[in-house]
Amino acid sequence: MPRLKADRIAAAFLLLIASMPLPAAEMITRADWSLLRQGVNVTQLPVLQRLVDDYDKSDGGQIVIHYPGGDRGDAWAIDLRDWLVALGISSSHILLEPGSGIPETIVLYVETKARR
Repeated sequence: MPRLKADRIAAAFLLLIASMPLPAAEMITRADWSLLRQGVNVTQLPVLQRLVDDYDKSDGGQIVIHYPGGDRGDAWAIDLRDWLVALGISSSHILLEPGSGIPETIVLYVETKARR
């Protein structure tokens, strides 16, 4: 009988987590990012415009950058973080997390205080 109760508690917990609203995620591919090397301003990327707008509305939120692993992914995430800092976002409000799960793609979202 205790096993059945534990299964019900676990199922209820999973249902609760699944019903929580997730932050809207944005993605930047390596091809999108290469536009910067061709002279396109980082503020012209719609993905980053939406991300910064979401951050501004978050009242103390944190930008999470999930990036592909390896040296190349690390360098890309740091480059993106530097751009965001140049746009006025404090580096203490930017979290770098390896493992985007999608090759050649960075996944970004704003995590609000309520989700932390």
